[in-house]
Parts: sequence; C-alpha cells; structure tokens
Amino acid sequence: MRTAGIIVIGFLLASANPAMGPEQKKTRLDSTDIAQALPSHVLMMFRWPDAATMNGEKRVDPGAIIVAYPKKRSYEWIHAVLDAPWLPPATAEMVFLRREFADLDVTRIQWDRSDYHVEVSQTATILAIKLTPLGDRDTGRDRDGRYDHARRLCLEIFKNEVRMWVTEPGRFGETVVVPDLKRKIASYSFDVKNVRELPADKVVVGFAKTLKDEGIEGGSGRLKEEGVPAFAEMTGTEHAWAYWFRDIHWWNDGKAVGFYILKVEGQGSWMANWGASAGVNWFDVSRDRLGRPLSTQSSQP
Repeated sequence: MRTAGIIVIGFLLASANPAMGPEQKKTRLDSTDIAQALPSHVLMMFRWPDAATMNGEKRVDPGAIIVAYPKKRSYEWIHAVLDAPWLPPATAEMVFLRREFADLDVTRIQWDRSDYHVEVSQTATILAIKLTPLGDRDTGRDRDGRYDHARRLCLEIFKNEVRMWVTEPGRFGETVVVPDLKRKIASYSFDVKNVRELPADKVVVGFAKTLKDEGIEGGSGRLKEEGVPAFAEMTGTEHAWAYWFRDIHWWNDGKAVGFYILKVEGQGSWMANWGASAGVNWFDVSRDRLGRPLSTQSSQP
C-alpha cells in the first residue's frame, strides 16, 4: 500500500510534538492530564460515538459513493498496520460519520480479538487504536505496570515487516524490506525518556523519538547504529519519519491502551500532519479516475 503523504523534514522538526502548537513553549512531557497531552481531535477519536450520533444524520450509508474511497483506504490502513491475528473479522461493520467533530469525517470499526475489545477510528490523516480488556481486567495499576502492558501490546498488534521506498537517485520505484518491525517500534516509542505519568489523572503516556532525539537535525545524516545494512540507510535517516511506524504515540489509563499514528507511508506531494484541518472533507474530496485526491496525488507510485 502506498499513501499520497509525506512528512516534510523541516516541518517535522517544528511539529514533532503532536500535542502542542509551535507557539507554546512547554512540551508534551509537561502536560498535566491526557486532555493536554493529546490534540483534542485525537482524544475524540478514542471516544466511541453515542447512540444519537451513530443513529443520526451524520452517519453515511456504507454504500454511498462519497465513502467508497475512504472505506477502501481505511481497510488498507488497518491491514498495513495490524498483524494478521488482530485484523477485524468480515462481520465487523465499518461506520462512516460525516463531520463527526471539528468538521472531521471519521470512519470507525470495532471487534473483539485476543481477549480485547478493539476500536479503530480514522480521519484522512490519523489512525487511532484503542484496546480494552474483556472481562474484569485492567491494563496496569501503576506507572511501570501500564508501561509494560502497553509495550507488550505494541509487540503483539503491529505488523512485523514492512517495505520502504528507496530514495537514492537512480533507484526510483525500488523498495527494501524492514524486518523485525515490532521490536523497532518498541524501541522508537517506548524510550523511558519520552514516557510520563501525568500528575492530574495518572494516565501514562509515551511519545515516539523525534529526529532531534535521534541526533538527526536539518538532514544531518543517519543514526549511528542500525542492525541490517540492507535497510540501514533508510531506517537510519530522516526519510524514516515519512513512515507511520516511526511516529507512534500511546497512552494507558489503567482501563484501556490507545495508540495513535500519522497515516504516512513514503514520500509524496502531500504534507500530512497532526492538525485537524488536514482531515476536513475527507468524504468530499474530488478524485481522478483512479480514485486519487486531485490535490494530494503522490509523486511516486
């Protein structure tokens, strides 16, 4: 699967904190509760709509032409991110809500798997996964327990292998395999330096390493250490931040675990970001004969 998205490197350096705008001097790690730690529209994606919304005028028929492309892309992203044992069954129904909140069009789907209730919500640019244990179980009673529970789920739910597009001149269209992805995501998103227990509500939050955290600034180069030479030039440079697996953030409140991801998978002409405006009118964007948004077509296949 290839998305028409790119995180421009200079933009990433300015917006590596998904929770706060560039005008704020505090960082995401200074948040006091989850309402501060997450962008408001991302937080809403973790709140399943009430019956009035699900049965009201915002709900779009799944057969409507305006949701054909969002439906296709939503399923493609679920399959791109989740490991096979965690995929939804064929009986799970995807729901389409037009301008559900903040003028954002949202797709939602839920199912039970491996003793968890799974909810996946998506805008045009963001994917949110919420996992709630079935039965009388929690997701950790203190900071360490919640960290361990979220990390264990990370090592279970995500795919373990993806491909990256080669950016080296003369190798247009080539890809390299990135193996052992689950372990890599855990190392990117569970560095203890980027984990906090929020003082007001005791929710434990974790943020993925930024370019600066990894010592890569202004296109300065690559990481000092990488495991396999075949893909080291890709995962060890700023180009890796144009892929979803490098920018996974999470939270654990003791009752459920949430992961939220920017839907990017390779370089293109569209600047995806954590802002709400990027997901407005997802169900209404004009498309070409191949179903691609006319204003967001990828520069590579």
